[in-house]
Amino acid sequence: MQTSRHRTICQCHFPSRFNNIGTSIGITGLSVNFVMTRNTGRIELYIAKSDPMENTRIFNGLQNFKDAIEQELGCELIWEPLDDKKACRIKAELSDVGTFDQQTWETAIDFFVGNIQQFYDVFKKYLANIN
Repeated sequence: MQTSRHRTICQCHFPSRFNNIGTSIGITGLSVNFVMTRNTGRIELYIAKSDPMENTRIFNGLQNFKDAIEQELGCELIWEPLDDKKACRIKAELSDVGTFDQQTWETAIDFFVGNIQQFYDVFKKYLANIN
């Protein structure tokens, strides 16, 4: 993914006790999130509508455009159908950063700020093709 300094998607969020920041992508049950864990940071499209079959339909529809989506984003994504849950996830992940290692926070923030808008825009475009 290319780095750019867009501040449009999550600029109105305030600190919270949760490990993620997210925003709707304009479809109920679908969100673009930045998540920090102990060992990774990720940007994800989380597909969590109330109907698991609808989640699978959307996930599979996007997977039909996998090569084009990854080419536009400039990276290989991790496609997770999350069979044990009703949701699905598509993510770009950054390793070697974490919530308990302050020395990695700036790297994680740069990854998030530099890529979230493009991630949002690309998925919004392809979602329009499958809905």
